[in-house]
Amino acid sequence: MIHDLGDTFLIDMPYARREHTMGAYVLKGEDGRFMLIECGPRVLLDALLEGITRLGLSPEGLTDLIVTHIHLDHAGNAGTLARRYGTRVHAFEAGRDHLLDPARLNASSRRTYGDSFDALMGEAEAVPADRLTAFRDGDEFTLHGRGFRVLHTPGHSGTHASLFVDGRDLYTGDSAGIRMPGTGYVKPATAPPEIDLDAWRGSIARMQALAPARILLTHFGAFTDADAHFTSLRRQHVLWSREVLAGLRADEDEEQLTDRVTRLSEAQMEEAGLSEEDRERYRVSSDYVMTVGGLARYWRKLQPGALGSSDFPLGRPARIAVVASGRGSNLAALIREFPAGSPLGEVVLVASDNAGAGALEVAGSAGIPAFHLPGGSRGEREQELDTLLHEHHVDLVCLAGYMRLLSPAFVARWRGRILNIHPSLLPAFRGLDPHAQALEAGASESGCSVHVVDEGMDTGEVLLQRRVSVLPGDTPATLAARILEQEHIAYPEAVKRLLNGGDQT
Repeated sequence: MIHDLGDTFLIDMPYARREHTMGAYVLKGEDGRFMLIECGPRVLLDALLEGITRLGLSPEGLTDLIVTHIHLDHAGNAGTLARRYGTRVHAFEAGRDHLLDPARLNASSRRTYGDSFDALMGEAEAVPADRLTAFRDGDEFTLHGRGFRVLHTPGHSGTHASLFVDGRDLYTGDSAGIRMPGTGYVKPATAPPEIDLDAWRGSIARMQALAPARILLTHFGAFTDADAHFTSLRRQHVLWSREVLAGLRADEDEEQLTDRVTRLSEAQMEEAGLSEEDRERYRVSSDYVMTVGGLARYWRKLQPGALGSSDFPLGRPARIAVVASGRGSNLAALIREFPAGSPLGEVVLVASDNAGAGALEVAGSAGIPAFHLPGGSRGEREQELDTLLHEHHVDLVCLAGYMRLLSPAFVARWRGRILNIHPSLLPAFRGLDPHAQALEAGASESGCSVHVVDEGMDTGEVLLQRRVSVLPGDTPATLAARILEQEHIAYPEAVKRLLNGGDQT
């Protein structure tokens, strides 16, 4: 089957006898010459050649082939096409040696696919050295009148590159996950052996920043909602990896982990209203055993510290996020106490619901990643915050002048790991304007309280308080200024106590 996408054509090569699962893109030149982006596995060579013929082209006119990475479902036919037709193969430099000698690549793929390897993949031939061109991140070149820009997009594979063509179309290989035509459901592509979700996060950010008019996936097709697609992929990475992490912490075996991910995926597809035909396409494009294998390896090899208990003390430096709405003075105090390299913990992330918050500038000056949470509903804002916290492997969330209530669902996900500082001696003067409340009540003293966040407003367990006398002639502003000085002492001290497991030292 051929899909006409306007200035490019998509050859549909049925994988595991399923259409809309494996594609190769054809970009036509002049005089019957053309190029491909992706070429599929060796077992689908005949389907690829048939598609070329259906377009009125001859394989002898295939001048160039670009593969996004060296996995056999993307580059399996590269050597064969180069040898038969003299096609020049272009690939990211990190994959060069594997294409010149695919023995290790074939062996690794055979281990991954097991008894299904010969039916689903087939062994790749070597690409002749004089037919191989290696490109690098940022390279720009022209083929058949089309302008290409190379983006190294690791995460799925260290050899992965995406191609930005003519400043509008982004050919993503597996760096944008898996999605079937006519659906909005994005599935992670996390088969072993090189999954690195931290590197992938950076790759998604680079691709999303380009604001492409279209993203063109190998699995499968073209989509025009790039921003929403990449946002969904990030959130899926969090949901799926968190599920596997929970199983690993529970010491589950491979079968139990696979059951976890299967239930998650099937529930998501049910909620998305997918037909059974589309569900089966997703299943064969990236099966659950391989999905678990890639994610489990990521946690064990790249983030082993996450496999332990989340209770304090952690036995390792804690990763702290600060969420603020204002100028960021408490943030600055926390950064001073918990800088990069601190043995007890360090501030690794700052987020704000206010794009103009001084806290974002404080974070930027300290070299700490800082993000503005989107507007809209509380659910949308908290979903993005939850994604950021998991992407940055946060252990403790410190609210510092964050002027919004968190939902019970969010608090439940992070129970015992969210702190807040409130400018009163709780339980007195909860909520807004506590300084004015104290003056109106005729209080002789006020102060600040650091407390664990629960579902109520300033109702969680108080960890530490510091007292301030109310002076004659005080206004809300003068009282607030003196209390703020004590906040800068109290908040870091309370965090230290919590991270030490309640130890006062």
